[in-house]
Amino acid sequence: MDKMPEGVVDAIRPFLEQHHHIDGVNYRKSMFIFLSNAASVIINRMTMEKHADGLKREDIKLKDVERQMRLAAYNDEKHGGFWHSDLIERQSIDFFVPFFPLQRRHVRKCIEDEFLKREYVSSDDDNDVNEVLGEIEFDKHTDFAEAGCKLVANRVLPFLMKGKDEL
Repeated sequence: MDKMPEGVVDAIRPFLEQHHHIDGVNYRKSMFIFLSNAASVIINRMTMEKHADGLKREDIKLKDVERQMRLAAYNDEKHGGFWHSDLIERQSIDFFVPFFPLQRRHVRKCIEDEFLKREYVSSDDDNDVNEVLGEIEFDKHTDFAEAGCKLVANRVLPFLMKGKDEL
């Protein structure tokens, strides 16, 4: 959605609203998924605030963030696609689902998954995962990863290459 020019997404409004058939096709059973960074700043801020209040990331409810996400998407000219969109004005989007920041334990699972994907077997899995984990940047106050799992593959590969050089 971030790269989509404003207004283009409104062209699919007939498919999202309560029309029974369009050109003989029933779209009521269709699912459209829109990905956007429009509310990322708000999601991250709210997650940090809830964390500071002692609430776990998993305990944040959709109802706590959905309205702010909807408003952020509607008012975010920089991320284009939903800016002043009829889809948001007319409540045509059923859910805004947040992607919360990832903590160390989540990134650990991404590293383990990347090892599995590359068929890496270790005699000391925990130490190897910790070594790669040490290459990932985390906020020092909250333990949230600066880039989530985006950089995991880029950190695992040099680790694996280093192991081959030592053989």
